[in-house]
Amino acid sequence: LLLLIALAGWHIKTCNDMFEDKEGTKKMKTGIIIPLLLLPIPIYLKPELAIPALLITLNWDIYSILGKGVFPFSMINNFIGGALHFSLGLSAAEIDISRALSRPETFFFAFAMLCGSMHHDSYDAEEDQIRGFRTGAVVFSSDFWWKLSVFPMIISIFFLLKTEKLFAVLFFAAAVIPYFLGYFSVLFLSKTPSKILMFRFLCRGIFGSAALLYIFIKLNNFNF
Repeated sequence: LLLLIALAGWHIKTCNDMFEDKEGTKKMKTGIIIPLLLLPIPIYLKPELAIPALLITLNWDIYSILGKGVFPFSMINNFIGGALHFSLGLSAAEIDISRALSRPETFFFAFAMLCGSMHHDSYDAEEDQIRGFRTGAVVFSSDFWWKLSVFPMIISIFFLLKTEKLFAVLFFAAAVIPYFLGYFSVLFLSKTPSKILMFRFLCRGIFGSAALLYIFIKLNNFNF
C-alpha cells in the first residue's frame, strides 16, 4: 500500500506540475515514466490495491490536463477523487472495490472532498485566473464560490446518517460540526472569506483527526 501511494503520488504530483502552466511546453519527466514502469510490480503483488490506485492516478491526471480549465470537470474529478481515496483504504481492509464504491461512507467523503476543493479554488482564484484556468471561483468570483461550497457538506450529512453508528457520531461531532462552526465564523467575521487560508488547514485537520481517531478506536476494539 505504501509503495502504491508513493508511486501514484510521485506520478500525480509530476503531472500536476507539468500542466500548472497552461501555455507552457510539456516535456516527459522521470516522475511520469518511472512510476508507470514500476506499476506492474504492485499490480502483480496486490491487484486489489493496484486497481483503485490506478483509477486514482488516472482521475488526477485527467484533472491536471482538463479539470483545471473547465470547472464542471474539476468538480467531477474532486468528487470521484474523494470516493476513490476512501475506497483505496477499504480495499486495503480487504473490501472489494465495487462494494467499497457503493458504501455511504464513500459518498460522504466524496462530497466532503468536493466541498474542500471549492474552498481551495476560491483561495487560489487570482493565481488560477492569471494562468488561464477557468475554475468555478474564477467564473463566479472567489467569495461567492467559497460561500457556495457549504452545500456539498450539507449533502454529505444525508449519507453520513446512513453509516455505522460510531462512524456517524464521531465524524458528525469531530468533523462536520467544527466545519460549520468555522464556516459561519469566517462568513460573518470576514469581508473576504475566500482569503482566510487557515480555514483550509482547519478543514484538513478536523477530517484527518476524526479519521485517525476512528481507526484507533476500531483497531483497539473499543465498545461504545
